[in-house]
Amino acid sequence: MAGEVLHIVFSEAGAENVRHALEKARRWDEVAGMPDCLSLGPINPPDLEARQAWLEKELTDDGYEDIYARTEIFWNKVLTDKKPKVLWVSRRCAADYAGFLEAVWRLGGTPCSVIDVTDASIVLNDPKTGATKRWLSLLGLVVMTDEYIVKSGLLDKAEPLTEEKARQYREIWQRLREENAPFRVVNEKGISSAPVTHFDKGLLSFVTTAWQTSAQVAGAALTSVMNDDYFQLDMQGAILFARLQKLAANGLIEARGDVSQVNGEVRLRQVKK
Repeated sequence: MAGEVLHIVFSEAGAENVRHALEKARRWDEVAGMPDCLSLGPINPPDLEARQAWLEKELTDDGYEDIYARTEIFWNKVLTDKKPKVLWVSRRCAADYAGFLEAVWRLGGTPCSVIDVTDASIVLNDPKTGATKRWLSLLGLVVMTDEYIVKSGLLDKAEPLTEEKARQYREIWQRLREENAPFRVVNEKGISSAPVTHFDKGLLSFVTTAWQTSAQVAGAALTSVMNDDYFQLDMQGAILFARLQKLAANGLIEARGDVSQVNGEVRLRQVKK
């Protein structure tokens, strides 16, 4: 039996966690999870075919038709369902925040509430030492288990989105739409546009004179961008591998094999004597 509230989450994995948490709390509200990732690709206009074409070009891959078919269903549900809406967001996660801003933009003056998990944290125990570490939920709901969502009381922390706050969010998204950059990134100042080369410097910093696999370099770069309390990359493997391929094609690094795959290899260009 469907409940009286529609929870809107900006990742499918996060939506599953919210759905299981609601079941655990014996609440039967509906949950809609967004398949698309608006922290990358064109957003003005929000045309699904244009986004698909961009991803296939920049990520040198295809197979995004299913994502966009599901995205169309998601937006139809969000915009036509008459239930009260609750939007979940982490402003530490670029994909999460960008999806949230698009939803506020599309919903216009529709009343809704927000559960903001930006500063929620998860306590992890080191299995060897028993020491505890508090980890900010920069991945948003993707890393929040249903048990954590229930025990932390997040289900009861929805606050109405005021007209003034909604206006501010729409102004932020208006700016980002006008810039229509390849990436959107987040930091302590908020969310901003970034060029397609944004992650290249980080990738290059892990390329050495010795041959390494694409997976080693991309993995090191991904770990580094997760250490600043903000998470920039969704579809991270595909993005970083594709950028390695571009760097090799532009002659900035040497490559052997298919560097868009985990077993491709890269190293710094060797100076011939």
